[in-house]
Amino acid sequence: MKILIDISGADRGMLIPITAAADLVNKIDEKIVLVGIKEDIIESLKKLKKLELLEKFEILECKEYITNNEEPAFAIKNKKESNLVVAFNYMRENEDVVLISASSTGGLMAGSLLKLRKNKRNT
Repeated sequence: MKILIDISGADRGMLIPITAAADLVNKIDEKIVLVGIKEDIIESLKKLKKLELLEKFEILECKEYITNNEEPAFAIKNKKESNLVVAFNYMRENEDVVLISASSTGGLMAGSLLKLRKNKRNT
């Protein structure tokens, strides 16, 4: 199994999901994939003084984030390289993947409906 952890969207910033991922990476056998902008991930690990853990993570890079201030369906349809779109596309193309995210609840709902629903519109 792969566990995708979206590092954006937490109310108190990305240090919380990065800290959780850093605490988890040595405790489980599953692969942890951080979804975010690589520079943000590196800076967060530096702040935590855990940069050495970078090699233990796979990084699923995005170029932007979907925020709580955006209309969810519009953001999913138009921000093709955003955290949630990249994560949902990865989930659609791979089996046995879980997504953990504190990002936009509306974005998560819209993304799951628009990107993961099995029908001809998704192809």
